[in-house]
Amino acid sequence: MWNQYTKDLHTSRSNPHMNHKNKDAELCVLGGLIKEPSLLENEDVILLRKEDFYYKDHAILFDAIKKLGANQPTYNYIEIKEFYKKHGLVCDGFFLTGVSEHCPAPSQVPK
Repeated sequence: MWNQYTKDLHTSRSNPHMNHKNKDAELCVLGGLIKEPSLLENEDVILLRKEDFYYKDHAILFDAIKKLGANQPTYNYIEIKEFYKKHGLVCDGFFLTGVSEHCPAPSQVPK
């Protein structure tokens, strides 16, 4: 199921009119990446770009996660918030919590 969400985002890239329908997919992918940073090595996630996210706040969060994950194997809410601050962005802690709670940990999602 989680991999299907990443595939949905890839499909949106080729059909931009579908992007607005993928809010749940975006939230699930981001929530999964917050909960399990090792998913950055997933082949579907590797292919994702921030431009695949229709919602700007989701694109910014995905970019932050990808950049943090490129430099360290794990990260947490505080490091994500610090990344935002360092780059002059505003990050609402409630937003991060809401995103991560939107999706169960990908390892818990039935395939």
